Amino acid sequence: MLPPQLCWLPLLAALLPPVPAQKFSALTFLRVDQDKDRDCSLDCPSSPQKPLCASDGRTFLSRCEFQRAKCKDPQLEIAHRGNCKECWD
Repeated sequence: MLPPQLCWLPLLAALLPPVPAQKFSALTFLRVDQDKDRDCSLDCPSSPQKPLCASDGRTFLSRCEFQRAKCKDPQLEIAHRGNCKECWD
């Protein structure tokens, strides 16, 4: 969860075009989208609607939807059950 003074960061990031990762010495600042061809098309129509808040601040309506997103981003974790709190709440 972001502190209130940083709530605008995800909005700004959404406006920026995707950029391929570049290595600077031993550090990688942006992750390469190496899993873009991975099949993450889980079918979730009958999954029970139990919201989960993920570590990236997004709310997923079911565990299945969360698993589909985690397939593309293995670092994604469940932060807590229920909806994520919005920055402006």
